[in-house]
Formats: sequence, structure tokens, C-alpha cells
Amino acid sequence: MSEQIFPHLNSSNNKIALTEGDDSYSYADVNQRIDKFATGLLNGSDDLNEERIAFFIPASVDYVTTMHGIWRAGGIAIPLNVASAVAELEHYLSCASVTRMIANGKYQESLRELCAELNIELLSVADVTAEEAGQLPEILAERRAMMLFTSGTTNKPKGVVSTHKTICAQITTLIEAWSWTDQDSIPLFLPVHHIHGIINILSCGLWAGATVHLFAKFDIPKITAEIVAGTYNVFMAVPTIYVKLIQYFDTIDESEVKKICDGFRPMRLNISGSAACPVKLFNQWKELTGQVLLERYGMTEIGMGISNPYDG
Repeated sequence: MSEQIFPHLNSSNNKIALTEGDDSYSYADVNQRIDKFATGLLNGSDDLNEERIAFFIPASVDYVTTMHGIWRAGGIAIPLNVASAVAELEHYLSCASVTRMIANGKYQESLRELCAELNIELLSVADVTAEEAGQLPEILAERRAMMLFTSGTTNKPKGVVSTHKTICAQITTLIEAWSWTDQDSIPLFLPVHHIHGIINILSCGLWAGATVHLFAKFDIPKITAEIVAGTYNVFMAVPTIYVKLIQYFDTIDESEVKKICDGFRPMRLNISGSAACPVKLFNQWKELTGQVLLERYGMTEIGMGISNPYDG
């Protein structure tokens, strides 16, 4: 289904889809990784039939491989917050009736005891990936695709399920609303267990054929260096990220601040969301970069609900 939803993810597209550190991956590379991972997940079965598979992976090529691989094999993808405490994870895994957990390296080690207690099979991306891609099931749009947990503001976090159809509707709506194209380039440094990182940036970018630059965390020196180099033309963040950038400007030379702000100036879009943008911050950012922050509002339960217009 992910290849059907994401038309640029195919075996003949050599455009760069993802970068991670010094490595770049074409849409064809990523597509092949996904197919091999999905084949390994199936392990001889015809269809996962909505098996709940969780993954504990930061923004990376392995994250994309895992999410799309679960979708293509017919499972329900459950991305988890890599900063979660064990008690939180136990709640998520129990509520979701997870049968398999995907994690790598240090993240896998931190989960070993919990997964053993809950009788959940713990695997790495490499453990699952098949040597060759095999036959994958046809996934109907009405089938369940993803479970995200709410932030737990009013009570314990709740699992919210989306179908392939609702994910597709969210992405296509945002692509039109924000005029995404295959010429776009965007950094992804936000958490990838909520709508903002998963849908607004990663999924819209891959659907549109854009290039998404992956960061496991908000690395200000590396990201601002790319901004100065003109790597990105779209930037999406939460208000605290813009505050951190402005605070960072106070620690560096004025000439460097000017270079960074001049890097933001020609971008076609800067977005602020997930929390209200203070008027003072909105005005500061406009004064520094010339960018008028586009604000939007959404919820885990409904996805993106409201956005200021891209034009006008």
C-alpha cells in the first residue's frame, strides 16, 4: 500500500529521498529496503493481517524502512517515543497488544527486559530484513495502518488508530494546502511518534517526491550550517525550536547570525505548530528573517485540522 500511496517510492526513481549524516538514499534505494523488510516481516506468511508491530527508532532511514515495511506487509505500525520511560512503554505495549518490537543498538538493549516480561519478540531492522524482496499483499485503503498515542494531557495516553485511507487524506490535503513539490527540501528533527514529524514533514515530503534530511535530534550547529548553505527551502518546527534558534543567535557572532537569517530569508515556507506561537516570537522571527510563520493546528485524534493559508 505504501508504494501505491507514495508514488515516488518506486524501483526506478533515482532522485534523493532521504539523507542521514553523510549518507544519501534515492527513492529506489528506500523502496528496495522497504520491500526486503516487509518480506522479512511476513516470513512466509501471505499477510500480517493487522498485526501490531511497535518500533523504538529515532528519525532515520531505518525508521522509514520499518514504518513503510509494516504497512506493505499488512501490519499496524506503532511508532514509540525513544525518550519514553519504561513505565510509559509498558502502558503503550500492553494497550496496543504488540507482538513484535523493532529497535536497534542501545535502544534494543534498553527494551530487552521489558519485552521479555511482556512476551514481545524484540528484533533489529537487520534481523528482519530479507536478502531478497518477495511477494507482498495487496492492502485495501480501509485497513488499519497506524496507532499513535496521545500526549496524555488529561489522562493516560490513548492509542489512536488511522487507516491507510485517513493517512492518505491527511497527506494529500496538506500537500495541496502547503504547495509541496518534488523540488522541496526539508530537515526533520522533530519527534517521530506524533503527527507533526510523521505526517506533516516525513510523509508529505516522500509523497511529493521531495528530499527529507533526517536528524535524530535538533542539532543547531549542523542544521544552521545547512541553512547557510541553502540546503532547505521549507522549515517546520514548534515554537520552542524558534526560541532556541533566537537564543543561539545570542551566543554567536553577528556576522554568523546574519548568514543564518539570510539562509532562512529565501525559503518558500516556515511553519510553526503543535503549540500557539507567541506574538512576540512571531514578530521577532519576521524581523530577523523576513519569514511570516504559517501557523496550523491539529490533534492526534484528527490529524491536521486548521491551517493559515499558504497564499494570502
